[in-house]
Amino acid sequence: MPHPHDAVVPLPHGLPASMLPLQCLSLRRASVRRSAMSAEFNRLGLPFAFVDAVEPDFSEGFPESYDRDRRLALFGYDMRPGEAGCYLSHRGIWQDFLASTREYCCVLEDDVALDDRLPQVLASLLAQSQDWDLVRLYGVFERRSLRHLPLREQRWLVEYLDQPRGTQGYVLTRHAARRLLETTQQMYCAIDDAIDMEWVHGLRMFGVEPHVIRELPCTSTIGNRKRPRQSIATMLAREVRRWPQDMRRLQWMGRRMLRWTFMALRRGSPGAVSLATGKEAS
Repeated sequence: MPHPHDAVVPLPHGLPASMLPLQCLSLRRASVRRSAMSAEFNRLGLPFAFVDAVEPDFSEGFPESYDRDRRLALFGYDMRPGEAGCYLSHRGIWQDFLASTREYCCVLEDDVALDDRLPQVLASLLAQSQDWDLVRLYGVFERRSLRHLPLREQRWLVEYLDQPRGTQGYVLTRHAARRLLETTQQMYCAIDDAIDMEWVHGLRMFGVEPHVIRELPCTSTIGNRKRPRQSIATMLAREVRRWPQDMRRLQWMGRRMLRWTFMALRRGSPGAVSLATGKEAS
């Protein structure tokens, strides 16, 4: 929940009160990160509030929402406490958002640096909010993308062929928060994987390119997400069980690629589909 000492400054850069304060997800004990993020927000004159991240203790049992059978069937090993904490923390932000009167919610994790142009780009996004449900401000991986709409500060709202993963920063509407809460009630995968399942929730998901935040080289508070060693038989069984979901993902991507191709042909520009850099702005 937001703390009384969080910064309160005049509304900047045309950003409406309907999306403020920006929400910064952080462990309560992460004093160094909180100090750095406070400096970033204050440098840009952005009202913000820290939200205490959840730290589950698996020694006292798994969270009630954890679908362990499904997790083990699809992955072959349990979620790590930090991974589950991240999942529950983002869901908590969505719940608090819907309990508020805000129309939009900007969520940032505490291991990012903010581009000087972030406020202007956020204002530009809100001016075109009828076109999106959720917009990523950063993506972990490079992904093929299609430019959808121009934004301020030489940025573009882009549609990804395949989502670039990551929850370092994003903006969502009330509709998106409601839909994500509906589709993430049972926890069995990382929260960014759950967000990326467009074929499940059907939200209009986009990104900002070039990115307006960048991830800092900090030690992850989630912990190592590297898969443990598994036998060939376990891996084969896992892939067979994941096949239906993988097919749905590929079908979704195939329909999107077909739509892009028709759009490019209508525009007379085969190069309309371009490769997103996946890198922060210089």
